[in-house]
Amino acid sequence: MVQLWIALGTVEWCVIGFIAAMAVLAVVLKPSPKHEAMTMFFRGDMEASGLAGNVEEPELEAYVADRGLVIIRRGFDGLLRSDGSSVALAVTVAGQDITIKERVASGHGDEFRGEAVFDASGLRLRGNYHVRYVSDDLSRSTAFSLLFSPGVRVRRTLRQ
Repeated sequence: MVQLWIALGTVEWCVIGFIAAMAVLAVVLKPSPKHEAMTMFFRGDMEASGLAGNVEEPELEAYVADRGLVIIRRGFDGLLRSDGSSVALAVTVAGQDITIKERVASGHGDEFRGEAVFDASGLRLRGNYHVRYVSDDLSRSTAFSLLFSPGVRVRRTLRQ
């Protein structure tokens, strides 16, 4: 019977360790699979009542109702006018990430001191999501985690 003898020295063990370390790094750093993105659009109902008069900085409130997600946006810093202004949201869902982009169309008249309420009942999701809200007109944004379960409420200030 023939015996095959392989001598493994220090260099060989270093090469084997390096290859094993690279394999572990490849598995750990593998990017997550891409999910199909879905975009929905929602128009805001302008309301002159509410907490809008007491808001010092622009803020966002999101809560999960039985019918779906409701978003309330306050403090537009003079972007909205009392006649003809409108606010809309483009909501993109990709996997567990939600990106919300705000679009404002200014009207005429005096500065509007109310809030915009978005009934995003089309967003009937389950689980925990990472939400990023961006207002390009104000150059402000905020990010938070939101558990889609009725009664959950999140309130954040939009920061520059």
